[in-house]
Amino acid sequence: MFRKSLSVLLSLVMLCCVFGVLPISVSAQETEIVENGANIEISADGTQSMSGNFSRNYTLTDNGANDIVAVAQAQNNRSQGSLGYTEGWCADFTSDCARLAGQESKVPFNGGVANLYNAIINAGGWSVSSPQKGDIAFFNYDHVGIMVDSVNCISGNMWDNSGSYVRTYSYTAINPGSVKRFLRPNYSSNSGPSFTPVDLGERFYANIIHSQSGKAVVAVGDNAGDNVQLGTLNGTLIQKWEFVRQSDTSYKIINNHSGKCLDVDGCSSANNTNIHIWDNNDSSAQLWYIREANNGYSLVPKCALESALDLKGGNIADGTNIEIYAYQDRNSIYHSNQSFHFNYLPSFPAQNLGTRFLANIIHSKSGRVVVANGKKSGDNVELRNITGDNNQKWEFIRQNDWSYKIINCFSGKCLDVDGCSDANNTNIHIWDSNGSFAQLWYLRKVENGYVLVPKCALNSALDLKGGNTNNGTNIEIYTYQDSSSEYHSNQVFALLEVNDLGEHFLANIIHTKSGNAVVVAGNKSGDNVELDFPNHAYIQKWEFIRQADWSYKIINSYSGKCLDVDGCASADNTNVHVWDTNNSLAQLWYIRTAENGYSLVPKCALNSALDLKNGDSRKGANLEIFSYQNSSTEYHSNQTFSIINAMGEIILGDVDVDGEVEIRDSTWIQRHNASVEIPFTISKTIADVDGDGIITVMDATAIQYYLANMKISFKIGEKIE
Repeated sequence: MFRKSLSVLLSLVMLCCVFGVLPISVSAQETEIVENGANIEISADGTQSMSGNFSRNYTLTDNGANDIVAVAQAQNNRSQGSLGYTEGWCADFTSDCARLAGQESKVPFNGGVANLYNAIINAGGWSVSSPQKGDIAFFNYDHVGIMVDSVNCISGNMWDNSGSYVRTYSYTAINPGSVKRFLRPNYSSNSGPSFTPVDLGERFYANIIHSQSGKAVVAVGDNAGDNVQLGTLNGTLIQKWEFVRQSDTSYKIINNHSGKCLDVDGCSSANNTNIHIWDNNDSSAQLWYIREANNGYSLVPKCALESALDLKGGNIADGTNIEIYAYQDRNSIYHSNQSFHFNYLPSFPAQNLGTRFLANIIHSKSGRVVVANGKKSGDNVELRNITGDNNQKWEFIRQNDWSYKIINCFSGKCLDVDGCSDANNTNIHIWDSNGSFAQLWYLRKVENGYVLVPKCALNSALDLKGGNTNNGTNIEIYTYQDSSSEYHSNQVFALLEVNDLGEHFLANIIHTKSGNAVVVAGNKSGDNVELDFPNHAYIQKWEFIRQADWSYKIINSYSGKCLDVDGCASADNTNVHVWDTNNSLAQLWYIRTAENGYSLVPKCALNSALDLKNGDSRKGANLEIFSYQNSSTEYHSNQTFSIINAMGEIILGDVDVDGEVEIRDSTWIQRHNASVEIPFTISKTIADVDGDGIITVMDATAIQYYLANMKISFKIGEKIE
């Protein structure tokens, strides 16, 4: 009774496939199978791969027949819906099983039963009369399955009252009138390559660099099938690949921009087969062994173990296509076409802060700065109070892979990981430039600053020894601590660009995009700072006085009061006003290079910058501080200002700073001493010409002597340094 019911059931399955009763999307066509000279007309379905949804609860061996059955049995009783097929899927299922078993070259992927039959024959398979494990069974060429043994078969698209499933059944239970044919694929061995694959670690990120030309392997798009070519190294994500080691020591190689795999077209082993990117499908076309080569490695695809990644025509120009070709050993003149090396990269997006800049490296929590404690190779790097000395300044020079070489401005030597080690607590010192990974650093953006990651230890970061923030604390590397760790702050640093625009000068601060000037709205402490149309009024002139740490005190020429962050706060939207000088961090500003100008960074909030409230650049718009916006953001222009020298230089005795010393400069001093209102605040630096520390009538008299060409000992009329 059971045999009769199963026979009827299978007959119904085949009738449904033929007459389109099942809810599937197919495109019927006439196809011919040629066997022993006999042409057999049959129908064929579409093609769908759903191997990504397959259970991986199986173990592959060195036997192709055993492996395809193991993959299929791991899916037994799975439904069409759980696997994701949306068409007649018996051939798709068989093809996906072959793909995961590493046998796609012997059971080429096809969604049509007839096409699958022909493909297996063309791949070296043959017809047999007595089936065995791993043979492919065809029923009337409408349905296909995989023989589990000499009697039982497993297939997808097996219907019952509840839907379509993967089922195992006896092929002998099928209607005796059905035409049955069995093909035995020419299974290849899964024993792996003849060479010893190189194991470079479980997971890493790298550029794939052609060793001879220095050019990178690039994915030229984001879609499955987009080509892979050679291109000049530029640090972009289309050139970055993630290597994920598999259990057989091969690697899946995934492009970081597209998320798609490096793939051999059609899982072919033929010379000149194209390389592209493709959705992950776990086939042997997407698994690569790393083989030792001259000046690097060769990449050998699992689907073509006697081949290697190669340059089409041996060309090394940008845009050269990548393909596979028969492996060329080290004695071959073509070996270099197949030789690549890996430029190791971090897993996180490396920050690009510019090609070249000077900066202090300031520990964000303590406010102390990273210092080279000497100028000889091997001299230590420590945490110290900011003084502005050159041993606290570092030159950052960006490399092609977006890492930075960081050079101390006093010693000319590089920030270096001792011995190029990746061990915890490895010391940081300075050393002569040597081009090693110990001297290349990636910048990782985090809240409140950056983490500095050495290329020689991509899972580590610059750190404070013992978490100490005291003066003289040693600097080392330690395993990266993310924001959830209590030790995260030990590794967070602000990079404060150091721009020296002169020791002492007078300037207008102009918002670059709008052209409006930064002005003070009054002359009392607490009066607001805002934008206004530019003119020559003193409320728009600011005196910049450089400090020992290369910050600037910025004093308004009208009020005599300092540009000040309200309450010395670091919060976004904190107001900026003027205030009596008090030497606090709220009144010290670093000048940071920006696109089309500068950003003004307050020392009390090193990750912020002077900004327009709500992005308003009209007359009367208020100024505040806000988190620094780099040149890649749409808000960068809100923080970009031109600093336009108001007179070229500051001259002793030029009280009204109009560029020359005149009799009215003496008059301004006399009026100031008589407490008569004048339209600006006199700068003591300029008006105290006799240098006695106060502005008196003697200064006015000295200016008159100077104008009368009388002999005086003061440097009136000379530039103030």
